[in-house]
Amino acid sequence: MKAFPAEADEAALIILMSVVRADHKILEQEMELVLSFFADQLSLSAERLAGIQKAMVRFTVEELPEAHLRDTLESLPESARDLLFSAALRIAMADDELVESERRELVRIGRTMGLSEREVQARLLEAAGQREDAFFLLGVPPDADQIQIQTAYQSAKEKYSPAGLARLGVAFQSLALDRLERIEWAYRTLSENFHGDSVERRSEPREWGRSNRTAAFEPKTLDSDSSPKLWKQLPRILSEIWRGSERDWDIVQRRLGLIQTPCQSRDEITEDYQLTRQAVRQIEIQGKRVLRALLLSGRFHQQHLHPLLLELCQTVFEAIQTARTDPVMKLADYVAKLHAELGWEAFSPDGLFRLFEEWLELSRATILGEDFVFHSHSPEEVEAFKSACEQLQKFLSTQGGSARVELIRETFYRRFIKLRCSAELFLDLMPGTAHSDREMVLAAGDETVPRCESLTPEQIKLGKFIEQYFSQSFHNSVPFRVLGLHIQEVARVPYRVATSILRYHPAVVRERVGGRLYAGLRRDWREASSPKFRSEPTTQEIVDESLRERLQGEDEVALQAILPDLQAETGLQIPELQSYAERSEVCRVVDRDGKKWVSAF
Repeated sequence: MKAFPAEADEAALIILMSVVRADHKILEQEMELVLSFFADQLSLSAERLAGIQKAMVRFTVEELPEAHLRDTLESLPESARDLLFSAALRIAMADDELVESERRELVRIGRTMGLSEREVQARLLEAAGQREDAFFLLGVPPDADQIQIQTAYQSAKEKYSPAGLARLGVAFQSLALDRLERIEWAYRTLSENFHGDSVERRSEPREWGRSNRTAAFEPKTLDSDSSPKLWKQLPRILSEIWRGSERDWDIVQRRLGLIQTPCQSRDEITEDYQLTRQAVRQIEIQGKRVLRALLLSGRFHQQHLHPLLLELCQTVFEAIQTARTDPVMKLADYVAKLHAELGWEAFSPDGLFRLFEEWLELSRATILGEDFVFHSHSPEEVEAFKSACEQLQKFLSTQGGSARVELIRETFYRRFIKLRCSAELFLDLMPGTAHSDREMVLAAGDETVPRCESLTPEQIKLGKFIEQYFSQSFHNSVPFRVLGLHIQEVARVPYRVATSILRYHPAVVRERVGGRLYAGLRRDWREASSPKFRSEPTTQEIVDESLRERLQGEDEVALQAILPDLQAETGLQIPELQSYAERSEVCRVVDRDGKKWVSAF
């Protein structure tokens, strides 16, 4: 039997990659689905898969070539184009949502493949969350008679007959068989429920069920009218009024953690029910749609939720919207605002509350031991916030535990362009730190703060850089500025940061010769417990020590004469140094003869 034609590989890949790129973000899950389509469903050879993988990488950055796309697609049978379009829909819905740009791309693809406008729109409605029912699968109206249903069924069987896809290989035949199974279900459903000249519409598979009785509130009575009590009882109430199968309810409640907490993974559930992960995922998605209709609109088909329960759900939903005041929040602040809004405790890490957060595009993450809530953040943006926090903690550690807020804003915050919060909010949210308007410090109890009794991995790494430098040098000491420039290069930190690190690192011995500061290597720095190796001093303390060293043995010196050396040692600008010198507690600055003079106290 012939395999899927190699000349159609690129056309199929262009179709799928155009959907991947439609929302301007390339998700790993979508790329895996594309590759899985060719590897698992089409069962292509390793050689063809290698070529497709290379093309996938190329198409992530290059424009998609579509010159011969229509001609290639027209050479495929109609059913093959239809199945390929279904694969494109699955990729578009990989993140459980269909954005406008993806919808437009799918419409364009459908027209390119020769699908009618009605067929394209019907598929889009299905993918966007509309239920796939028996009438849709057979393509008949809800008032179809028995003859129409029989005719549509025979037409669908012929269209997706595996024999008609023989030249495309076993893979497409397998896809056609899956479609035929759903068509068979649709035909049986309509045949079983056929009465007289018309068919009573069943909009969902049997396990999701649909009641045909007159509308009535469910449950009819409630045990209490207290909001906190009703909120706790709501999962149990939902289990009692659930119209679907027990299996589906068990899967939904276990995935969401409604009754059994914490929520369970799809892998755990697949082992219990012998289902694929995709089947569990579809049941979960459908269950969420049922719950959303019931809890937020109060109605699913002919099921009507009790008015008090509907009002309760809407109140919690609105309270969550009110409590999310910032794009990123500490979980404790978010829960406090939520409690203030409701007057009672509704928060839960799982269950219905977590489902409400998902509908409002809220996600949570634990970063450096602190729990955060993110609003409208992609996984990449959450990861960027986490990375920024971790790197700032390392940065503060290399600084000895503190750094100027201005320095962090200018040299650190700007590197993280994906952060969705302002610099002020980011500094306020940074875990394990405290900061004033001028300085940020690691909390006293934070284990990352360097102590004189032990060295952190960052300081050991820096000490090795210093050892390596002197092992390659012909001198036992070098100008402090030269060593600072070397550390700036190898450690990839600003010069000012490098000199601040070297000033109190136990591997460095400093000595002033002829008014110039030199640095040498302390051979036993790993065993040394230097009292100077402590939390990084403030900028004022750094300037004070430089002034103290420079004024040793001097009665008075001109401030302008020592400013260049101070600038080389601290990395500060001249105006900043003058300001720090005037505020210093180790010297006095006086104006005389139009010059500023400095003398030690």
